[in-house]
Amino acid sequence: MTRIGERMKGTFVLGVDVELAWGLVHRKKIDLPKVAQMTTRARDTLDDVMKLFEEFQIPVTWSILGHLMLDRCSRDKESGLPHPDMPR
Repeated sequence: MTRIGERMKGTFVLGVDVELAWGLVHRKKIDLPKVAQMTTRARDTLDDVMKLFEEFQIPVTWSILGHLMLDRCSRDKESGLPHPDMPR
């Protein structure tokens, strides 16, 4: 907190963690149409949240680990392994 005059000004930090595939890694059988529907819904929800941030002028930063969204991967040590079953 920082002191402003006689009052204290607080800081609120909101962290959002979105993981589209990690929760499925241990499943033996994956229903790909259902996963595709869930990931599409997650992306749509993020769009809605971003619109709210803009509407209410809430400053945000994003950190995105995007390897799951790659169209292809060279499978070397530097780029890692793709998730071939992840709907893109």
